[in-house]
Amino acid sequence: QFRKRMAEFATTEIQFVDRKVGLTEAQKKKLQLAARGDIAEHIRRAEELRSELKTKPLDKARYIELWRELQPLRMTLQTGLAGEQLLFRKTLRGTLTDEQRIRFRALEREQQAQIIEKAMLHWESGQQRLVLTGETKRKFIDVILDHGRLPLGAGSFGQYFVLLEADRLRDRLQPVLSDAEWERLEFHVAAAKRTVPNLKAY
Repeated sequence: QFRKRMAEFATTEIQFVDRKVGLTEAQKKKLQLAARGDIAEHIRRAEELRSELKTKPLDKARYIELWRELQPLRMTLQTGLAGEQLLFRKTLRGTLTDEQRIRFRALEREQQAQIIEKAMLHWESGQQRLVLTGETKRKFIDVILDHGRLPLGAGSFGQYFVLLEADRLRDRLQPVLSDAEWERLEFHVAAAKRTVPNLKAY
């Protein structure tokens, strides 16, 4: 089931990139091979970790370490082949022509902007409600896009990555926000920092 689901992810991703940048048949074949390699490696590593979890007596520290190693493999079912360390992503970046690379970067920027806007929706509800609109919102998004490092496979952790990048880029962002807005943003940043151990494992 995992193999089938991941193969579907790969097909969908290749079709999506093809529509945006125009891949050749040779490029598509390279990406399909890379995807099969990633899928096989995920399955091999998962079997290896599962075997150790089930067959060996483990102390608590080693059990927790193995469990953390398994989490990124489980998250792959949500994120597909988006990880920068994967052969699929490396092959995609390496196989594009200069012209295709420009279009692909525009596509990545569009996807990252969606991650930021989705994060902003979370800030608009709950404690310390933060609503950014108009020019302030545009400038905030541009700073994160131009200087941030948002992973495209952020999954459900997207809002935390945005907040942590906002904290890292505080010198660029503080002039964009009012004092009250920055204070509210810092409340959300503090919550994001508490997720760092999970983000590192992810």
